[in-house]
Amino acid sequence: LGVADSLGLKCWVHGVVYGVNMRPLGLQFTIIDGSGGIGVFRGAGNLGYTLAETDSVKLLGTVSQFNGLTQINVDSIVFISTGSMLKLPTLVTTLTEPTESDLTIFKNAMLVNPAQWTGTGAGFNVDVTDGTNVIQVRIDADVSLYSQPAPVGRFHVCGLGGQFDASSPYTTGYQLLPRYTADIKYLPVAMVGADTLVCVGDSLTIGSMNSGDTYLWSTGAATQTITVNAAGTYSVIVTDTSLNEMAYDTILVSLQAQVAASFTIAGSSPSFSFTDNSTNATTLAWSFGDGNTSSASNPSHTYTTPGTYVVTLIASNSCGADTITDSVTVLVGVENAFAGHVMVYPNPNHGQFVVDVQGIGSNTVDLVIADQLGRSVYHQVGGLRQALQLDLAPGLYIVRVATAEGNAWSRIIVE
Repeated sequence: LGVADSLGLKCWVHGVVYGVNMRPLGLQFTIIDGSGGIGVFRGAGNLGYTLAETDSVKLLGTVSQFNGLTQINVDSIVFISTGSMLKLPTLVTTLTEPTESDLTIFKNAMLVNPAQWTGTGAGFNVDVTDGTNVIQVRIDADVSLYSQPAPVGRFHVCGLGGQFDASSPYTTGYQLLPRYTADIKYLPVAMVGADTLVCVGDSLTIGSMNSGDTYLWSTGAATQTITVNAAGTYSVIVTDTSLNEMAYDTILVSLQAQVAASFTIAGSSPSFSFTDNSTNATTLAWSFGDGNTSSASNPSHTYTTPGTYVVTLIASNSCGADTITDSVTVLVGVENAFAGHVMVYPNPNHGQFVVDVQGIGSNTVDLVIADQLGRSVYHQVGGLRQALQLDLAPGLYIVRVATAEGNAWSRIIVE
């Protein structure tokens, strides 16, 4: 069954050259004509012929067989022309005697064991499967694919049929021998990933291994990466036009809402409570303006030193952060030693009143008007007498005066 006929016959054969020379010190390649193919071999010397695929040649040689592979031991080569059209590869699922010295293709393959791809020796064998069938692929050291990394994912593999079977009747050991790196054609990949939560403006990228792939998203975009501005289901079709192969994937995208910081203040000097009113926040960072901080949702804080403090809240989630500030004025411990020198009138009033400081050596005062929460509603450094006209809500307010001589405070009522 696998034993060649016409062994020892000397004859002329005519065909087109396929593949590369796999015997640098001599000749080893394949020729194919309209009736089939046959291996060509010469142990040493190239008979003056430099091999090139698509050459049309005429050969004189003797029919022989090596490890089951029928071949011509060539004695003479006549170059006829170059640029001949190559045949389309024959689609196979198994390798048998008819695939010997034929251009074949095995589709939808993947490596059975990537560790077999050693890149060592005169060549190495790897098993590939389409999920049902397994064939052996021989990577010869004289082809460019030998130095490449092991293929990842699924691919089509094209090459010339070979055989390496040392025992008659030579019906096993069939192999497929790729000629070039390009004989491995990766299938298009449409891997967008698992359903996900993203931020507005984030991107979705298709995992693809083929530089020639084309993309078509359900949005109409034709790029490998798109920007997401809305929640929903996104789908993509990846096409490899050279292989006429397509891949498809979908992903459900939810949007993480943007965070907005907000808080309110309650209490009275020197102790205040802060209530978080932020939306879509997952973490909070408070700064009370006196060096103290908190990450609690609704913290409280007591100040020990008088002054006006800026309270900052940074609300964050996975998509970013928002910052908001407010202020409190603390009157605890304020010396009221020269309160008799400070006159505020009229009191009560409607927001129009005079602050008059008399009998001190200073020419200027630091004047703060604060509400009952200690928040500053007016601040001015000015003269000893200041006439104010403020748009204040009805309520109790604290007038604080600071000078070089000391501090004093008083209460006023706005009606």
